[in-house]
Amino acid sequence: MLNHQQLKEILTSELNKTKKDGEALLTVEELSDFLEVYQGEDRIVRSDEIEALIEKEGIRQPIKTGFQDLDNLIGGFYEEQVVVISARPKSGKSSFMLYLADKLKEQNPLILALEQSSRELIEQLKEQDRRIPLFYTPKSIEGVSRTTDWIHLKAIESQYRSQKDGGVPSRVVFIDHFGYITRKRQTSDQMTWEIINTMQELKAIAKQTKTTIVVVVHTTKGDPTEPPTTEHLFGSGGYHQEADTIISLWRETYKENKRLIQTKNVLLQVLANRKKGTTGAVKLTFDEGDFKVNNWKGHDQDSDVVDKEFDDF
Repeated sequence: MLNHQQLKEILTSELNKTKKDGEALLTVEELSDFLEVYQGEDRIVRSDEIEALIEKEGIRQPIKTGFQDLDNLIGGFYEEQVVVISARPKSGKSSFMLYLADKLKEQNPLILALEQSSRELIEQLKEQDRRIPLFYTPKSIEGVSRTTDWIHLKAIESQYRSQKDGGVPSRVVFIDHFGYITRKRQTSDQMTWEIINTMQELKAIAKQTKTTIVVVVHTTKGDPTEPPTTEHLFGSGGYHQEADTIISLWRETYKENKRLIQTKNVLLQVLANRKKGTTGAVKLTFDEGDFKVNNWKGHDQDSDVVDKEFDDF
């Protein structure tokens, strides 16, 4: 009996073959025998069979983030989707990622900290006397080739470990950040196509592992006193085409006496939402590791003077 790979190889060869002898490599009987027993997830079924499956199992529900105002906008995180969180460097995206991980702790989140090691991340939290969320993460990434294949392997490993620990398999994967994913293809001169290819590979991982992948993306330089838009995403067309949801973070920044001043105010914007189509914004303040809804107006919060580079919080 032919297996799936053998069938694929034979059919591919047959399609590309110039039939000089007029003899097919695969007989109708062999193909019929194979299709009768093949039970792969990609097998062909009728639409009413999928409908019956939905009737039996129910419509898949989103993973609520626990951040009510965000859930009101996007409905929550949906499995098999890729969510982009965009922010300027040093603007609090790591803090927000950890905040969401803490909210999603029952989903046994996996954090792949590619910009700084998980040890550095946790040491920083301890030095600031902040709460350390519970999440899964590689012990070290030193010397690791951080390809999408490696990300896929770590997602599977995290799901195995979390179930072994008596919990649900990891359902949310955080990647910080996109720029550190090693490209498997180095031949393209167009960054947008590189981003599209990598995003598609991340989407395939999300589908195969039944997870939501949340990836942090840095925005390009723009006016720091204005909230970023999707146009500020480096290679923005690739993200906009492939991401299911795009969220941006902006730490309120203004100019005073030729200096840049940052407050603790944070603007969260949903810039794109393929699932529900809704967009919107939530005003927050960051306080001792926690993001709180605060309809701030003006610069009435604690402020920091910043020079060329933003201070993180």
